[in-house]
Amino acid sequence: MDINGVPMYRVNKKLKLLKPQFRAINRAQGKLSQNLAVLRSEVESIQQALDQDPFNNVLREQEVIFSRAFRNALLDEERFLKQKAKVHWLSLEIGIQRDFVEGPEMVEEFLFSLEIFSTLVIKLISRDELRMAILSIGDDKASRPDGFSSKKIKATWCIIGNEFTKALMDLF
Repeated sequence: MDINGVPMYRVNKKLKLLKPQFRAINRAQGKLSQNLAVLRSEVESIQQALDQDPFNNVLREQEVIFSRAFRNALLDEERFLKQKAKVHWLSLEIGIQRDFVEGPEMVEEFLFSLEIFSTLVIKLISRDELRMAILSIGDDKASRPDGFSSKKIKATWCIIGNEFTKALMDLF
């Protein structure tokens, strides 16, 4: 798909175009809490059966499989709840900043920050350094309250990576 505009606009547009696919994936996975409860009950029932027959290899294999699935589901729910909390706090923080930072003081503060930043940046960042930095970000991190975590950005890197890199390089 060919999208015209500055690099940051192209990245933003492509991410917005991916939102329906992400929503479909979320619906297909179902509710995390319900999946977690089902997996927990499965693990408990298998473990109870193992208490009765500790040498049953089939039950041992099932216990390993369901325990691993349970831990993964637990991690997914934890990441989801962390992301949800971050989005909430970021939206509150943005509202607070809007209330307290206005007028010429804001412009002066921005220009001062920009001057300090430009003196600290000695060399340009390479595309590989930028890609490695983005791919090294934890999966539960988010840059803004738009719902796109770094995990989603990494998962869609083959689609948005080039535009994302151009947009970030455009900042420097």
